[in-house]
Order: sequence, then structure tokens, then C-alpha cells
Amino acid sequence: MAQLARRLARSLWPFGRRDRRLVEGAIDSRIMGRRMAFATLSPPPPHALRPDLPIVLVLHGLGDDHLALDDFGLAARLHDAMARGALPPFCAIAPDGERGFWIDWHDGSRRYEDCLLEEVLPAAERALGLDAARERRHVVGVSMGGIGALHVGLRHPELFASAASLSGAILDEEQARRFSRDSSAKWFAPLDRIFGDGTDQEFLEAHNPFAVVRRRGAALGQRLFIAAGEHEKPFFADTTRAFHSYLERAGVKHAFEMYPGGHGWRFWAPVMERAIGFVLT
Repeated sequence: MAQLARRLARSLWPFGRRDRRLVEGAIDSRIMGRRMAFATLSPPPPHALRPDLPIVLVLHGLGDDHLALDDFGLAARLHDAMARGALPPFCAIAPDGERGFWIDWHDGSRRYEDCLLEEVLPAAERALGLDAARERRHVVGVSMGGIGALHVGLRHPELFASAASLSGAILDEEQARRFSRDSSAKWFAPLDRIFGDGTDQEFLEAHNPFAVVRRRGAALGQRLFIAAGEHEKPFFADTTRAFHSYLERAGVKHAFEMYPGGHGWRFWAPVMERAIGFVLT
């Protein structure tokens, strides 16, 4: 319903005449069996679109889609930051992950991770004319996309030089098990289909940042940035703090921030700018 309302709003005044910076694209996904949308952001003048520019993959949260950066003014903000030299020039790729949590579902019916990495990301990089390389590729996400960025980034260090989570619910294995059984949360997404019933330990460990760090050890070879709002619900704030503490105990270098405010794009905007600056420099 949230996505439908947002699409309706885009067609009405004043939303339809906002300053749009994203370029929409789509692929016919063999993996998903349907069209999958994405959007791209190129650097503003005077910066040229070069094949060797850094790539920032931006993963949206639950209820948003690939146009969220435009809807909430983030694309314009990032353009302004690049134009005044606060950020180096880069290209952003924003896929539509629907309500899929950016993973291949436990029941096998949806393969968001495979689609993202094997189809959408390469197609978007080709559309931008980028010469993709692991050292220039980064993933950043908010809320559902925050945990998605850690999941995708940490599980695929051969593809991403860094990962940044803003307001991600960074659950350990036991918390993930309880979450998969949370009847109230199933109003927002089919958790039993996504994560199973919580008894598949192998699946939970494969999709858990704590377990991935434990397997890989302290020398990750990736830049990590994690942040949450001081006034967010414990589901986001406390789990982010706990992951920060875990990384400290494990000796994993990372940036950590508790920013003023809560859960939403008006709080995420300046933090995303800082996160992108951190991973690119």
C-alpha cells in the first residue's frame, strides 16, 4: 500500500514536478521471472561520467522503492555535495527490492540477492558505462536496506570494498529466530517464507552479520559504517549498538555513529552523505 500511495503521489502536484535527478531503468529478470526496476544517479556537471568512477549501491527500506532518493530529496542533496566538493564524484545505483529483505527467500520462491548481484547490478553498471571493479564498488542501505547492505556486502567481499548500514535491525541468530516467528511483523512481510520458521540454523547463520564476521575474522579487508538514531526503537538502535560492541570485541575496524533523531529519511539524509564520504575516502 505504501508503494502504491507513493506512486500515486508522484503523479500529482507538486510531486510530479519535483526536481528529479534519477534515471529509471528495468530488466527482464530471468531469476525473478518478471521486470525488475532500478534507478541510476550520475555525477552533476562539471564532473564527467567516466568508466572508473566509484559505484554506490543504495538499498531502500521496507515500503520504499528504487525512486526513494528522489522522493525524499537525497539525489539532489548528493548532487549538491558532489558539485561543491564535499563528496567525490560517484555513480549511485538504486534497485527496487520490494519487501524482500534483499535475500534469497528460504522457501525458494524469491531470489532477490541473486537477481541483484547477477542481473540488476551488472545491467545498471553497463547502462552507466562503468568499468566495475571491487575496489570501486560500495553498498549502503537504510532500515531493511541497512541490514541488506551488511548482508550483501559482508557475504560478497569479492564484489564490495565497503558496506554501510543506517538504522538496520542487525539481529543476532537468536533475535533473528524470534523475528521470523513474530506474528505482528508478518503484517508487513511474509517472514516465514523469507526466513523460514527459525529452525534452519544453517540458513540463519548464512544470513547473519554476527556469524559472517565470526567466520571471516577481524581482518575483513572492507570498510564498515554503522549508524542508528538516538531516538529509534530498540529494534534498530540497540541492535546496532550491540553489533558495534561485537565488532569492537572482535577487533574489526569500523565507523560507528548514534545520530540525533529517529527512523526516517529526514534523519538519514545527512548521515547517508557522511557514510558515502567515509566509504569513498
